[in-house]
Amino acid sequence: MSKIVCPRCKSMCSIQSYEGVQIDSCSSCQGIWLDQGELQTIAATEEVAFSRSSIDEAIRNAKPGQDSSSASDPVACPVCTKPARAINYQYQSGVIINVCVDHGFWLDSGELQRIEMVVEQWKKEKNRHGVEWSTNLAAGVRQGESEIQEIQQGVDRALDSVSLLFRVFHRLTRDK
Repeated sequence: MSKIVCPRCKSMCSIQSYEGVQIDSCSSCQGIWLDQGELQTIAATEEVAFSRSSIDEAIRNAKPGQDSSSASDPVACPVCTKPARAINYQYQSGVIINVCVDHGFWLDSGELQRIEMVVEQWKKEKNRHGVEWSTNLAAGVRQGESEIQEIQQGVDRALDSVSLLFRVFHRLTRDK
């Protein structure tokens, strides 16, 4: 892995180990470059501990969609120099990161930690409430199936009525 130039402040990045991954880190602006796959590896690892207040703030700021007002100035990929695209990580984290689809991710100061806090909290909630959510989902599906069955029965009755009316109409018009 060769050293890269920070796309934000043009300082030379240094290679550091973070949660078992070799990352490119800028000591001037604290931005981080992650090659393809490294962000997913870090997000799946839970080595760094965060304060409850930091986690609560990250969760409060997590929102779906693309809020361009929170995005910083666009950057170029430090590998190919093409413009990186600003996205909301996993669409609902509220953390706007810069992506080069060919090479990796640029994260400004604190964004990696915010992603970790949000993802780790989502995992905890899933583990804590997963059975309840699955049960509620299954109950909703059963209720939906029951409602569909009732609708189908109503449609069948309506079709029977139409068929009966058609036969009566046919007899009446035939007898004339």
